[in-house]
Amino acid sequence: MKKTILILSQKSDISTNRVIDYLLSYKKKFYRINIDSDKLVDVCLHFENGKVAKFILYFEGREPLDLNDIYSCWYRRGGIPMFPLPEMQNIYDLFKSEKISLKSREHLFEESRELHEYIHWFIENNSEKIIGRQSTAHINKLKQLSLASECGLLIPETKILTNFKNVKKNKIITKSIQDILHAQDEKHRYMYFTEDVPEDDINDTNQFYPSLFQDKIEKQYEIRIFYLHGVCYSMAIFSQKDAKTQTDFRKYNFEKPNRTVRYKLPADIEQKIISFMNKINLNCGSLDFIYTMGKYYFLEVNPVGQFGWVSQSCSYNLESKIAEYLSN
Repeated sequence: MKKTILILSQKSDISTNRVIDYLLSYKKKFYRINIDSDKLVDVCLHFENGKVAKFILYFEGREPLDLNDIYSCWYRRGGIPMFPLPEMQNIYDLFKSEKISLKSREHLFEESRELHEYIHWFIENNSEKIIGRQSTAHINKLKQLSLASECGLLIPETKILTNFKNVKKNKIITKSIQDILHAQDEKHRYMYFTEDVPEDDINDTNQFYPSLFQDKIEKQYEIRIFYLHGVCYSMAIFSQKDAKTQTDFRKYNFEKPNRTVRYKLPADIEQKIISFMNKINLNCGSLDFIYTMGKYYFLEVNPVGQFGWVSQSCSYNLESKIAEYLSN
């Protein structure tokens, strides 16, 4: 009988800690792997009669993990660490050639990546319950917009441009095509935000790297939705009343935070969200919407988005719901 709950996360993730508090109170057996601190040092995989008879991962300084014993898995973020590559000097000593040594190292990396992919595939396909997937941890933002529109959700007018020729001087915003960049040095942390494009910058002479632009929607409020296996836990964010957060609420005003309240979406919007999440093969994620003049506009979904804010602000106690789902 399978009994281990597997949690794939990062060492600093507070939401993971809170879910684990519930698992401890339920006296459930769990195994947490942090992508940034745990080291995979050995693998034992045996096929017998066409089936995986033994599949064990060994981590430095920890008890082995039997993948055949996993009952449920929560892919919070990160995943299983890659198997470490041998030292470059060891490969060079074998071939005595820098060129062959580098090619051999590339080959070993690809070997490790194939094994890494299979480990995740095995976990996802042999667990009785799963929240999130490594295979859908990143979903192209343009693909998201296309599939959301196919499911009947409104999306902002969107363009990918390298110049502003033949573009009307409407109010437009720009954002990254992929996930937002996080960069940090010794003193500061940097992020990409959604930004207004100054009207003076919209001219025929500008030439730039392919970039995403959308017509600016004058919102009444924003909605953050945490989705878990067919249920939407929604929160309204009144970000438009603060100049700092008007365009992007992630520019948090810590001195005067935006007002947030529990929110109930119309039934038809919830049904379209469920259809979209099924189509994109996600059973968990954080979705962002804008509401204005009776219309709901889909912005994006983050498969591994934060949910602690929604949980605490709206008293949803999402951590207990996740723990219960993994445990039942």
